[in-house]
Amino acid sequence: GEVTESSFKDYVSTLQKFKTTYKGEPQYTILEDKIKEATEVNDVINDIASINPYKLTGFSREVTNARTAYDALTDKAKSYVYNEQLLQTYEAAAIIVTQISNIKLTDTAAEYKRKVEAAKEAFDNAPMEVQNAVGNMDTLKTHENTLHRVDELSTIIASLNKDISTLTDSQISEFVAMLAEAKTLYESLSTTERKLVQGYQLVLDHEKGIGSAMEIVALINEISPSLATFAARTEAVKKKYDALAETDRKFVQNYDKLESYIEPAAISNALKKLKTTSKTFEADVADLRQRFDALTPTQQGYISNSSVLTDAEQKLVQVEEMEKLISTIASATAEDMMSVVMSAGEAFELLDAGQRKLVENASELTKFEGIVKDVLKVEALIDKIDIQSKQFTKQATAAQKAFDKLTPEERLYVRNVSALASTGPISDFLVKLSKLRTSSKTYRQDVEDLRVEYMQFDAETRDLVGNYEAEPKLVEAERMISQANYVDERIARVG
Repeated sequence: GEVTESSFKDYVSTLQKFKTTYKGEPQYTILEDKIKEATEVNDVINDIASINPYKLTGFSREVTNARTAYDALTDKAKSYVYNEQLLQTYEAAAIIVTQISNIKLTDTAAEYKRKVEAAKEAFDNAPMEVQNAVGNMDTLKTHENTLHRVDELSTIIASLNKDISTLTDSQISEFVAMLAEAKTLYESLSTTERKLVQGYQLVLDHEKGIGSAMEIVALINEISPSLATFAARTEAVKKKYDALAETDRKFVQNYDKLESYIEPAAISNALKKLKTTSKTFEADVADLRQRFDALTPTQQGYISNSSVLTDAEQKLVQVEEMEKLISTIASATAEDMMSVVMSAGEAFELLDAGQRKLVENASELTKFEGIVKDVLKVEALIDKIDIQSKQFTKQATAAQKAFDKLTPEERLYVRNVSALASTGPISDFLVKLSKLRTSSKTYRQDVEDLRVEYMQFDAETRDLVGNYEAEPKLVEAERMISQANYVDERIARVG
């Protein structure tokens, strides 16, 4: 019956069992040799199957070697080769593999086309098992793709074989499009693949004839709004277009595309130059917003840095809010003014240099910051006043002097002025009391005035000045005046 891999292995296993019994027998030895020869051929064929055909450089050679080994067998030995059908499959595949391998980009255009088509036809007509054994099919697909592009380009070149001077305006568009397509296809080919293209000189001749117009067409097609060079490229291409002769401009059939880029590119360039430090910043932002809103949604999408405009508008909003905040300072109460000025100052510092220049009432903030600085110093001096301290009068005097130096407007914002007012009379009284001198011509009047001031104090204040022995000092002064009066009277009587 037909030998299969399984039945062959069973047969070899059975033969091994009788090896001891029939060893040395001529018939057994002959059979054993045939089996060994068949096994070697089976292995050679199986080795082909186990190797990845994509990486086997000598695929056809290996198949030929297997066929040679098989043909060298006797008919009896051949009957034990169970995979001869697989060898036939590989032989058929090897023919196609060789066909594909013989396809060279260096062939003439006609020869290249013939080889590719022949190999494709052979592959398509082969059984599935043969197709599966063709390891370089990807190479054939690559050649097919190359041939397809070459044929496509050849068709376009044939269509371009005409006198362009006779073209109507409606035909120019189609002609230019084909010319651009031919150039794109040609440039997509490798240097070696280009050698398969016949008649490309015609494309070059037409390009030379149209000249700069075709260059501009290509440059326009290369402009991409998604690239960082969009604005710069658009501006450069527009300059080239403007330099064209009027008669050549009709060949720039994609000018509408360039025209749709011009305003977005101009706005994009203007946004790059937009600075808050510019004297015209506010007007520039308003102008750019108007121009941006006039664009179509598609054109707006071309401006990759459009966020600069919204950021600039936000900066102007911040400036406006800053001005409003500063304007509220003047009407703030003394209690609130400090916090309002500090908040405004912090907000002002967060603005950039350009924004700060745009704040029209920034001088008002500066003025109030100066007021706050002076007022805080006075408040600090007032807070230091300690009526129990030996330095009380010095503290009160220093605070009063500082307060007196303030402008009338600044004094309105001193929040602890009441503390100064309550300690001021006490300090004045104690200072005048400490300066009493019997040698003074106004000594009697000074003592009387101090007594009047003292009597006007309430009980709590008298207790406070009592810490400085005000009452004993005043009584002592009054006693001295009384004695002086007594002496004066005696003198007057004697006289």
